[in-house]
Amino acid sequence: MKKIKTYSFRFLLLLCEIVMILFALMMISYCQNGFNWGKASIFGYRVYFVPTESMEPTIQKNSFILSKRIAVEETQVGDILVYEKSHCYIVHRVKRIQNGNFIFQGDNNKNEDPSVATKQIIGKVIWISSGTGK
Repeated sequence: MKKIKTYSFRFLLLLCEIVMILFALMMISYCQNGFNWGKASIFGYRVYFVPTESMEPTIQKNSFILSKRIAVEETQVGDILVYEKSHCYIVHRVKRIQNGNFIFQGDNNKNEDPSVATKQIIGKVIWISSGTGK
């Protein structure tokens, strides 16, 4: 029983060390990118805060998401992507791809977003936290 506790403790310490290293890397990236969370990344992964209800019920207001940089050619209709528009980062679902541009729409929005060029695509959402409430 004592051996199991020792291994469990060591595992937790290792996990804490990994989290601390990743946090340190993220902070370095944040500082190098002009204190802009939208541009801070670790190995192509970025964290974003979602302050609106536009993607509910899939992504709740006040959730965090993790996106991964992907090749635009890998994108499919129905994927949830992050794109940049007028210095803002928007998290919406791909509704269709038309003439090389993307048409997005929030799950909770009635209207489509204006057309988005491929160079504005930041990454694909790969993880969603539960929101902290409205």
